[in-house]
Amino acid sequence: MADENANEKVASWEKTVEWAFVRKYLSNAEFAAPIDGDHEISDAILAQRGQWFLIEFKHTENEFKSERNKYPTLSNERTYSVLKRNYPVDNAVIEEIKKIKERPKWLNSIANYEHNLRGGIENKEKFREESLLAKAQRALKGLITRYAEINGESENNLEPHFFVFSNDNKFDQLLAHPYWTYWLDNLKKPRERKTFDPDHIGMYGQNYYAFSDYVRELALARGYNVEELGNGGQTDFKAVVFGRVSGFTRNRAISMSLNTFLLLDKDLEAAYKLSNSLETKRPARAVHQPKDRTQNPPT
Repeated sequence: MADENANEKVASWEKTVEWAFVRKYLSNAEFAAPIDGDHEISDAILAQRGQWFLIEFKHTENEFKSERNKYPTLSNERTYSVLKRNYPVDNAVIEEIKKIKERPKWLNSIANYEHNLRGGIENKEKFREESLLAKAQRALKGLITRYAEINGESENNLEPHFFVFSNDNKFDQLLAHPYWTYWLDNLKKPRERKTFDPDHIGMYGQNYYAFSDYVRELALARGYNVEELGNGGQTDFKAVVFGRVSGFTRNRAISMSLNTFLLLDKDLEAAYKLSNSLETKRPARAVHQPKDRTQNPPT
C-alpha cells in the first residue's frame, strides 16, 4: 500500500527558518539575543569571535521586499506610523493626507504636517535638520550608498546585517545574503547577488563600536528617535538602540540592557574590549576593514 503522505509537502514558514538556524548554527555564537518589542531593528543580534551582526529571518528570498515596509522613505504606512508614534497626531488629518494621490503633493503635505506637529516655529533649515522623516531619508540614502550600490565606497564594505532564509522552501537547507540588496528599487548599479552558508556570517561582522554606529543609522532610517532609545536615555554608544535584550551566554539567561549584560561576563568583556565602567571616551568612528575572505568566500 502506497504511503498516503508520500507526496505531501512539508509546511514551513519564517519561524521554521529561525528554529532551523538555532538548531544548526547558534552554537557558534558567543553572544545571542532575540530582538522583539516596539522597536523593530532586527530579529536577532549575535556576536562571534568579537564581531557583531544582525539577522533578519525570512521564509524564502521572495519575502525580502517586505523590508520596504520598515522605512518611512519607502512606505506611506510607515510614515504614518512614525508620525503617530512621535507626535500628537490628529487621525482626521492623516486620513485627508491619505487621499492625496500625486506623490509630490503628498510629500509636501506630510512635511508641512510634521512641521506643524513640531510647533510650526522652526525655520526651513532647522526643520530639515531635526525632522524625523528627513533624518530617516538621509540615513537610508547613506546606507544605500555605502552598502547597496557599487561605487568607490561600497565595493569593499559589507554591512553587519544579513538575511537568513530557506533554500527553495527546504527549511533544513538555509542560506544567507547581505541585507542591503535587490529588494531596493531603482539602484543605479546594484552589487552582485551573493548567497552563502550562514556558518560564514561571523566572518563579516563589525567590532562593537562600528556595529553600534550601524544600528543607530539603521534606527534613524526606520524613523526612530534614537535620542529616546537606549540605556536609560543615555547617549553616545550606550544607546545601541536596544533598551533591553534577553541574552544567552554559557549558563546565563537574563533580560537587561545590552551593556550591563556584557559586563556580567568577564570573558565577554575582555573579548569585546569593553571597560568595566563603560565611561571611557569613545574612540573615533571605526572604519570597517573587510577581512580576508579567501578561505571561505561567498559563492
